[in-house]
Amino acid sequence: MVYLKNLAEISKKNILFSGGKAANLGWLIKTGFNVPSGFVVGSPAFDLFLKQDNTGQKIKKLLKEINSKKIYDLIEKSKKIQKIILDLSIPDEIAKEVNGALIRWKNKKFAVRSSAISEDSKNHSWAGMLESYVDVPKNKIVGNIKKCWASYFSPRANMYRLQNKIDVDDILCAVIVQEMLKPETAGVCFTANPANGNQKELFIEAAHGVADKVVGGKTIPDSYVIDKISNKTISKKINGKKSIIDNKQIEEIADICGLIEKKAGAPQDIEWAFARRKFFILQTRPITTLTK
Repeated sequence: MVYLKNLAEISKKNILFSGGKAANLGWLIKTGFNVPSGFVVGSPAFDLFLKQDNTGQKIKKLLKEINSKKIYDLIEKSKKIQKIILDLSIPDEIAKEVNGALIRWKNKKFAVRSSAISEDSKNHSWAGMLESYVDVPKNKIVGNIKKCWASYFSPRANMYRLQNKIDVDDILCAVIVQEMLKPETAGVCFTANPANGNQKELFIEAAHGVADKVVGGKTIPDSYVIDKISNKTISKKINGKKSIIDNKQIEEIADICGLIEKKAGAPQDIEWAFARRKFFILQTRPITTLTK
């Protein structure tokens, strides 16, 4: 396959093909962690897409023209770029490769997730800026891939690009297509407490359903602070009548995330889900905003 690779094939050496998020998922699989299976529509697919009608040059021109001091100009030009992408058809060779891969999958629903080339690195994190789509049926996958590409040029993403002086030539993005889990609970774990920078504590958030609810701020999660040495809960904030995850699950996800941090060699921001009676890791990235 030219434009696709299975997640299990991906390593951090493939980051220019797969983007940071997918590279980290491939690393997690190779390291032995549970990750929902799937494949990556690599950056060469987006590159081919951009070559149609000189689209790449049109986008770069608009990016260079954005006046970051005028919010209206930022929004207007971002919408123009997104419309250019959404109005353009995906080349047949890409669509055929994606649909050919989907035939081999028994799953009826998938998650479609953006993976920027400069994402989830030590210097840049596009967390919460790029779109992900859940419960996507097979016949909608190709359209949602295009939506993920367009999300890379939202007003918020473009502002981040400008503020961090990311080169306007760096506009390639990959997309992850994964089996859709039906999690009982999901959430995030920071392997250093983001509230105070304490690297001896883990901070866990949990909610019912998919992790996007927590990451996207669509629900108020339960939260837990864990001592990394003893693995005991230091404090918790429960919003309902009982804790969303029990003590055994708290200790298990704390163990898993602590091990990911150890293997990665740096504090991590991790998304997780509990389904089929076990924990799955949906994403890991270095914490780029840790206070001293």
